[in-house]
Amino acid sequence: MIKITGGELKGRLINTNSGLTTRPTGSKIREAIFSIIGEKIIDSSFLDLFGGSGIVGIEAISRHALNVTFTELDFLAFNLIKKNIDQLNISEKVNLVKGDSIKFLDKCEKSFDFIFIDPPYNSDLYQKSFSIISKKLSVLNPKGILIVEHKSKISLPEISLMSGKVYKYGESSLSLFCST
Repeated sequence: MIKITGGELKGRLINTNSGLTTRPTGSKIREAIFSIIGEKIIDSSFLDLFGGSGIVGIEAISRHALNVTFTELDFLAFNLIKKNIDQLNISEKVNLVKGDSIKFLDKCEKSFDFIFIDPPYNSDLYQKSFSIISKKLSVLNPKGILIVEHKSKISLPEISLMSGKVYKYGESSLSLFCST
C-alpha cells in the first residue's frame, strides 16, 4: 500500500500489488509533479496513460482535477485501479479505460490539460506515445503540459512540443513538454 501525498485525500492509502509488472511512482516524484503543476491542476482534465496502480491520477483528483482518464491494458492493474477508485469513492471524476494506451491515444477525440506518461522503462512505448502526440497535437490543450517519467540515463524521442525543464530524482527523471 502507498499513501496519497497531498490534497483532500492526503494520507489515505491505496492498494498496490507487488505481483504486477507495474512500478508505482514514488512519493518524492509525485510531490514534485504536483508542486510543478501547482494550482493549474484545479478544474483541469488529466490523462494518466499506463495507469498502473492509479496513484498519479488519484493524486490529481485529490488535488482537485476536474476529471481524470486512466488507461491500462494489464487486467490485474486495471482491476487494482478500479478497486482504488471505488475504495476512495471518486468514480464520478474518473474515466477508466481498459485497453491499449497507444490505441486509446491514437483514437482519442478529447483534449487534456495534462498528460502523464510513465510506461515500463524498457519499452518502445515512449516512442509510440510521442509519435502519436506529435501527429495529434490536439490531444493536449493549448497551454497543456505533457509530463514524462523516465530513467534519468535515457534520451527521450523527438516530439513536436516545446521542451521544458527536466527534473532528476536519482535514477528517475521528469521531463516536461508544452504545446505553446
